[in-house]
Amino acid sequence: MIKFFRKIRQKLLSENKFSKYITYAIREILLVVIGILIAVNINNWNEEQKKLKEEIEILNSIKIELEKDKEDLLFNSKDLSDRVRFSNNILNAIETKKSYDSLYFQLGRVSIYTSFVHSNSTFETLKARGITLIRNKKLRDMIIYVYDAQYKFYISEEEKINQYSDYGIREIYPTRLEEYMSGSSQWEVKPLSLESLKDDREFIYFIKTQKNKSHLFSVLWTNRLLRYIDELLKSIDLELQRLEVY
Repeated sequence: MIKFFRKIRQKLLSENKFSKYITYAIREILLVVIGILIAVNINNWNEEQKKLKEEIEILNSIKIELEKDKEDLLFNSKDLSDRVRFSNNILNAIETKKSYDSLYFQLGRVSIYTSFVHSNSTFETLKARGITLIRNKKLRDMIIYVYDAQYKFYISEEEKINQYSDYGIREIYPTRLEEYMSGSSQWEVKPLSLESLKDDREFIYFIKTQKNKSHLFSVLWTNRLLRYIDELLKSIDLELQRLEVY
């Protein structure tokens, strides 16, 4: 093609058709410029499609991880509610000095730890690749807020309540309860003397505090984090629907 254009130029020059040559040269330059612009646009389009695909993959991965985190939080919320109910049963049994078999299981369950099993691997990948990969600024800010603020705060508060549970097991339980027995799926402890627990202010205070902490953690922090996750999941779904139109 270049050889063909060269022959045309040579022919016009040899025939002294300078004005026609100028016109032809301008047209040739325009063709080259247009070709370059088309190539650049195609390259830009390919890069844009690549980024779009990567953004969709990241958002889908975050969505999957958030849904799993939500399941774990719902499980923990139920566990915390059980703790509150079991604490009330224990306090009632101490007050009435009424013993029953399930009390041993409930005494064990009151101080069992709950741990938020979560994943932020996709969020860390996003930060490594560049957070601006998520082009929707409002969604991007929401993702950062949930992971960098809400998750960290929740885990910090969870550690506090677990430390208090650990304190009870190490300092309070051993002098009042028989050694715990490990079953196939439960942990049971038996009071050395149910009657003496009625006047045991330290033990009663521990059970009441566990109840209040569990209630507060479930109602306030766990439910709040669940709301943030639900809002983020809805925003991600809306963004995925918008992106997949392109």
